[in-house]
Amino acid sequence: SAARVLEELPRKSFMHFACHGESDPFEPSQSHLRLFQKAVENDDDPRNVDRLTTASISTAVTDVSILAVLSACFTTEIRELSHLDEGLQIGNAFQIAGFPHVIGSLWAVSDVICPKWSRKFYSSLSNFMDMDPLENDQIACAYHKAVVDAANEQPDFAILWAPFIH
Repeated sequence: SAARVLEELPRKSFMHFACHGESDPFEPSQSHLRLFQKAVENDDDPRNVDRLTTASISTAVTDVSILAVLSACFTTEIRELSHLDEGLQIGNAFQIAGFPHVIGSLWAVSDVICPKWSRKFYSSLSNFMDMDPLENDQIACAYHKAVVDAANEQPDFAILWAPFIH
């Protein structure tokens, strides 16, 4: 739930969200990650949807965080031209909260590609984890390697691997 994430966020170094993201073009502070309020059998019940908004994320404060991976659609998208100079979106909200590294998506991402890309990223990142993750650009290097590997596997389908941004 959003409340649980906001409760845990100040104590976590790493956070990974595999969910749906929704960008609100007219009210960017209401862009959100769609979470479940509680575990239930019928995941399609709209009454069970909880929204972790850009506004609530950006008011959280953490000084131990390192990386947030947002494996969800539209987490770094700004659709409304009148908001381009504001730069307020889900990914930036995590940076405002204190995460120096955030990986998100510029557009809709595939439910098939996201887990594959995440495995590539974390596999690459594990090669660097014997060092301080804030030094030597390990996170950026792991991100780059995951994108290059995905691009090499499907060079003709950039829409599948290009939306990720660090």
